[in-house]
Amino acid sequence: MKINVFRKNIEALRTKNSDLVAQIVSVKKVDNLQIITSKRGHYSLRIENITLHSLYDPLKEAEAWVDHHREKIEKASALVVLGFGLGYHILQLCKATEKDVVVFEPRLDILRTALEAVDLTPILLRVRIITGDETPPVAKGFEILEHKPSVTISRGYFERLHSRLKVLQAVKKGLKIMVVGPIYGGSLPVARYCVAALKKLSHTVDFVDCSIYKDAFLSIDKITSDKTHQNMLKIMFSDFASESIVARCAEFKPDLIFALAQAPLNENSLKKFKDNKIPTVFWFVEDFRLMDYWQRVALFYDYFFTIQRGEFFDKLKEMGVRNFHYIPLAACLDVHKKLALSKEELDEYSSDISFVGAGYYNRRNFFKGLLDFDFKIWGSEWDMNSPLAKCIQSHGKRIETEEIVKIFNSTKININLHSSTYYEGVNPYGDFVNPRTFEIAACERFQLIDKRYELSELFR
Repeated sequence: MKINVFRKNIEALRTKNSDLVAQIVSVKKVDNLQIITSKRGHYSLRIENITLHSLYDPLKEAEAWVDHHREKIEKASALVVLGFGLGYHILQLCKATEKDVVVFEPRLDILRTALEAVDLTPILLRVRIITGDETPPVAKGFEILEHKPSVTISRGYFERLHSRLKVLQAVKKGLKIMVVGPIYGGSLPVARYCVAALKKLSHTVDFVDCSIYKDAFLSIDKITSDKTHQNMLKIMFSDFASESIVARCAEFKPDLIFALAQAPLNENSLKKFKDNKIPTVFWFVEDFRLMDYWQRVALFYDYFFTIQRGEFFDKLKEMGVRNFHYIPLAACLDVHKKLALSKEELDEYSSDISFVGAGYYNRRNFFKGLLDFDFKIWGSEWDMNSPLAKCIQSHGKRIETEEIVKIFNSTKININLHSSTYYEGVNPYGDFVNPRTFEIAACERFQLIDKRYELSELFR
């Protein structure tokens, strides 16, 4: 092996992945890694009595490997190779196709040996080499090619990776996904945005829009003033809505059920999905301190996603929930965008300062200090008998998304004060970011927002 070959390879790789170069340069070789010269004069590699390449002609073997996978290579949009070895099969693969190639190889000592033994400069600027557990973004229609000896040496790593890649292949082809929205509330528009996003990703989506039950559900309080009877009727109504989702699922036969916060799915329905081996996902886009119903359902979902971490994660662990993850909120760029408004729209919606949202305790108190400004408040649950009444628009009705976007676009300063039921102004411990944060930004408009821990990592 020649030092100049290693130097050439390292310099080529450095332009592509300097972090990987640093790891390779510092790696120590293990004793059971043996370089062998083949009959044709090319190097092969033996590890733990397993030979990675032919001891007669490694180059010919690499050509045969490509020919064996020819059909996959031709139909693929991109190629994922499991195992680098000394790189002969990668060199041959890159001669046979111009398609993107990603190679997984967990052993840095093997990569170092390859860079020392073989001139790999023709491929190092083109191929992406991954040594960890990350799954990179790859195009729909990618194919997996295995270098069998490499897979045998690192079997555990490649079995886990192969399983993830097969799931990714299925997802890329498109799944049948049932999205279950709430009867009403702030997560309803988020559910609709999720439906649009999943369809854009080529999934077949059935949206269970439970908002059709809203008027009937809210009318329960008018039937009787007795709280016990009200609660009983609401439970019975939710059970009906939950069973109707089960019935719809039986016809749609989804690969996945994706429920948003306050979706009317009870424990019995979730057990039925589990018995039928239908994976369930729940995205809890609420403040866990304000809404505590998650305690009843979190254990019944296969995957539980949150907009908060820290203390919430600790409580989920204490309950025995294991498969939970953090996913922050976002904006739908097809909906939230910069608009050119008419004079009539500007007359209706414009102001120096505005706020869109519900009248939570902290907002009712904080906004009293803005009464001397040209200030408009849009949304529901505001006290029409308070000093704020003169600022409340449309008699405090709930504002639909189309109007909200117009308000954002026509306001000089959009106030974005996160909700709190116990602080009179800003919650100093804000540990989630609401959708309004991203929606105003997507409209390219100015906002004043209270300090939130996650902002620094979510925005540049």
